[in-house]
Amino acid sequence: MLSIAGEKTNEEAVRWVVDEFMRESGENVVDYSVYADVDTEPGHYVFLMETEGTVPREKLDEYRDLVEQKMMHANPSFLLDAQTG
Repeated sequence: MLSIAGEKTNEEAVRWVVDEFMRESGENVVDYSVYADVDTEPGHYVFLMETEGTVPREKLDEYRDLVEQKMMHANPSFLLDAQTG
């Protein structure tokens, strides 16, 4: 269970985000880890993903936005916290 501001994101939601990321990006994620970074203001989730191949640097911003979009869909309270944080 992950939480930055009380939104409680479970493992099933995170797995769905990674699956959707793979489906939409075409990247094959072979391993991943997620943690709540509360040492920064505002706090945020950090996704560490190992892909099968090298991800082009120019895709990094696009992929970050895609993961954020999927997190907002997987956990609607994440959206509320993002808007107020």
